[in-house]
Amino acid sequence: MKAKGAIRGKHARSFAKRANKEDWIVSVEKYLLPELNLNKRMKIVDFATGSGNIIPFFNNKVKEFTAIDASEEMIKILNEKFGNIKNLKIIKADISDVPLLSNKYDAVIMKFALHHIFNADPVIKEAYRILKKGGMFFIIDPVFEGNFFDRIKVQFIRLGKTIRKGYQELFCRYRNQKEVNDMLLRNGFKVLKKTNVGGTKTYNYFTDYMFMAKK
Repeated sequence: MKAKGAIRGKHARSFAKRANKEDWIVSVEKYLLPELNLNKRMKIVDFATGSGNIIPFFNNKVKEFTAIDASEEMIKILNEKFGNIKNLKIIKADISDVPLLSNKYDAVIMKFALHHIFNADPVIKEAYRILKKGGMFFIIDPVFEGNFFDRIKVQFIRLGKTIRKGYQELFCRYRNQKEVNDMLLRNGFKVLKKTNVGGTKTYNYFTDYMFMAKK
């Protein structure tokens, strides 16, 4: 996510605790991993890794797994929890400008981070840049399925979450399926699949989706 919206201080630690309880494991085990077909030759990048609950799924199953986050506190948490994993690289960086070579990676994952990024086009461009030709980009995120009046309600919900969870909530932007699809297309990707991955419906107008796109 953009550094100005990064989760900081006590909010990073409380986020990590919530993620331990609410990490939507089914979306990874049932939907993401079968599409990835992991092997020891693969190099995978995870954008906005947060506290890293996705990392154990890739431990010693791929050649290289790179976890990137803009939050200094999240990087500390990642190093504390996973710093001894041999095939893991942990990088503090803004995911709109990652310090990685172009055309080198088999897959990029962005799980429950898109809604924290107000202007996501630079991030999508970076995913496209670092992927090999034919590389895969996976976005898992809550998708807005409400109406105009629900859009207004979301703004009040966001303000409440800002008070409870930190100012990074002010940078959230909730997109519908078409908005995510169009963003992928205009940045060069071919969208192969959109899958409802379940999860908890929040306020009756959000549902978690996985978007699978190819370079």
